[in-house]
Amino acid sequence: MVTSKERIKELPDMPTIWEYVKDDETRKFIEAAMVPYETPRPWSAPPRVPQERVQILRKAFMDTLSDPKFMEDAKRSAVPIHPKSGEELSSILKQKLTEAPPEILKKIPMLLKPPKK
Repeated sequence: MVTSKERIKELPDMPTIWEYVKDDETRKFIEAAMVPYETPRPWSAPPRVPQERVQILRKAFMDTLSDPKFMEDAKRSAVPIHPKSGEELSSILKQKLTEAPPEILKKIPMLLKPPKK
């Protein structure tokens, strides 16, 4: 199965994980656990940066990621570029982590433990 929200066109017979989810608790758990994969290389500023400066940084970052020369370099180095705006990233983190029920978040560390032999 794949973890994307929709089936991948190159793998039309491969179901998504979401097709197997039957209850809200499991959905919230998977959404929280998938945040690192949905936002693999997030950039952030320290706390209390003035909002005006945050907006300047966000614009500069997105401008860089849409620069043809930058994209050409990225393509040559085989680095995949799938940018998310600062607003989109904030929304994902808020919805799937900050506002997630505590009982869901308590289960996340179990994903990081090696399996018992």
